[in-house]
Amino acid sequence: NAGDETGFRVEQSTNGTTFVQVATVAAGVTTYRHNGLTPNTLYFYRVRAYNAAGNSAYSNVVQVTTKVK
Repeated sequence: NAGDETGFRVEQSTNGTTFVQVATVAAGVTTYRHNGLTPNTLYFYRVRAYNAAGNSAYSNVVQVTTKVK
C-alpha cells in the first residue's frame, strides 16, 4: 500500500502470460477471494494499484493451485 491509491486491480491467468482483470478492490483491502474456479487447476495472479494519475507497476506474479474437489 502506497497510501495514495484509489484501489487495486486484480488480474488472473491460466498460462502465466495472458492476464485478464477479474476484480477491482478498494484501497486498504489486503485480501481477495476468487470463487468459481476449477478444482486442481494452476492459476496465476498479479495486482496493480491505481489512482487518478494512472496505474502502478504490476506486483510480482504468484501462482496457486486449487484443491482437488
